[in-house]
Amino acid sequence: LSWTSYGGMLASWLRMKYPSAVVGAIAGSAPIWGFPLTDVPLDSSAVATTRSFTTVGGAGSDRCADNLLSAWSLMDVIGTTDEGREFL
Repeated sequence: LSWTSYGGMLASWLRMKYPSAVVGAIAGSAPIWGFPLTDVPLDSSAVATTRSFTTVGGAGSDRCADNLLSAWSLMDVIGTTDEGREFL
């Protein structure tokens, strides 16, 4: 199964609930660990996205996650202006 956003969350949850029935699920841009009804902090999508770029998430090394983690604060600053949001 492969979907993005909400469809990706459904595919991933199906895989987690019935692992013997679903061989795999790819959830591009789906915050499966950051769904609002699970009492996860609202900013947790950044944590979930960063985690996906670690060796646990399938990346070749944790260096990717370190670079992405550093980028979040920069994106916060850039996103404070109209021009910055347009750039992002």
